[in-house]
Amino acid sequence: MTDKWTARRLHAFPVQHEATWSLAGSGYVRPTLGPATFRDDRGEVIPYGDRWPGGAPPKDAYSVVHNPGRFAPLADVAEAVIEYLRRIDGVTANDNLRLTEERELRFLGPGNASGPHIQRAVRLTPPRPEAAPLTLAFTNFPGIGLWAGAFFRLFLPRCGCDACDEEWSGCANELEMTVFAVVNGTFSELLRGRRLETRISYPGGGSSSVCSLRYLPYSPFDVKTAARRLRSLSDNWQPW
Repeated sequence: MTDKWTARRLHAFPVQHEATWSLAGSGYVRPTLGPATFRDDRGEVIPYGDRWPGGAPPKDAYSVVHNPGRFAPLADVAEAVIEYLRRIDGVTANDNLRLTEERELRFLGPGNASGPHIQRAVRLTPPRPEAAPLTLAFTNFPGIGLWAGAFFRLFLPRCGCDACDEEWSGCANELEMTVFAVVNGTFSELLRGRRLETRISYPGGGSSSVCSLRYLPYSPFDVKTAARRLRSLSDNWQPW
């Protein structure tokens, strides 16, 4: 599952200010999930996450996906995140989104209809009007899509091919940290003319990206609507 737009259009660089919130102190607990073992044709365990130590993957590993089921635990983690957020006072959850009518749920944008299909999506709306809403989508890859605020989107795994050698626990870390950055107000989107700057800060680090609005994989109407919402904020996205 390749996020082509992110790969082509975003440039990441360090965040200057580290977040002060603590995931451990939030009360959220990741569900206990046993390790899944996958074997190659010779019966040897495949060490996902450490398949190509000290070297480049072979050329035939690119654009090839074996054992996508190794990402299945991501769905359990996403369910735990959703249940935690449901318990926050004033949060509303819409578990019956009509995907064909939700403009923001264009998974890979126009021209990528052959990508993974969304099987279920949950929209979480915080009680504060200037806090960023979240949508978590479950795909048949299997994988998780995350939408936040006006424009932000994240797909996990980011690719899933054998060459990238992603493993589910690293994806789960990124999912949890991103969600809790949104919830704690250390997520921001800033429009500077026709440029969108997105910053995410979490304990131990963060990320930041810049792109032009014309490269966003949404319709002109969607872009105008989201930009209007973002400009209506008095001081960017606030904590839930």
